[in-house]
Amino acid sequence: MKKPILNRWLIGICLCLILASLACALPFSGGSRPTAPAAPAASASQPPWLNFGSDCQPIKSYATSGGSPNKLDEFGKVVGLLPKDQVTCFLEVQICSDIIARTKVINQAAGESCPPELHFSSYAPQTPICCAAWKAAKASKTPCDPLLDSDCDGRLNAVDQYLLDPAK
Repeated sequence: MKKPILNRWLIGICLCLILASLACALPFSGGSRPTAPAAPAASASQPPWLNFGSDCQPIKSYATSGGSPNKLDEFGKVVGLLPKDQVTCFLEVQICSDIIARTKVINQAAGESCPPELHFSSYAPQTPICCAAWKAAKASKTPCDPLLDSDCDGRLNAVDQYLLDPAK
């Protein structure tokens, strides 16, 4: 009885290690390590961490997505294993050392697959972020709390398909 649980646990650990090694070794867009991005065009509808001037040295956001046999909490931390044939689909976006995680549990035996909005390449592309402005907004909650609404578009991160694009 304990062997299948141990096997699922080992598979989950191996999957996590593989994903972590890929995340550390390979950039997710382009063929080289990201360099400092240029400042975006000014826009009144963007929060200050997306609409910054030359006084800021931006850092690109970083995202990963995939599936795991582990049960994850709202912060993306492993809190146990899922039943057989269930998978946690996840999207994790790192912004200035903060992680915004979105998850959905699917049943592979029922033919379900991870939804496209949890794939980093379409819904969380690398985006230049001014971390000083991000951190100031976290402290002041002005113009919004970026941990709850990372692009200040009025849609909470939990339901916003495009976490860093206020136009979408």
